[in-house]
Amino acid sequence: MDELPGGIIVSALRFVMAPKQNTIVVPGVNKKEHINMIRQAMLLGPLDNKYIKIKNKTLPKTYLG
Repeated sequence: MDELPGGIIVSALRFVMAPKQNTIVVPGVNKKEHINMIRQAMLLGPLDNKYIKIKNKTLPKTYLG
């Protein structure tokens, strides 16, 4: 996902946006650079499903409590 627009950080934010029930909450943002990354992720929108499927195959399941 590093090769996608904005790199890995923007892609991670877009990943969080992928499920329709999720919204982004980013506490502690105090640098303009971070705000710009969040803005870029919002403008690009959620990651395409093909990247979600790749992530699900490569990362272990996480316990959601």
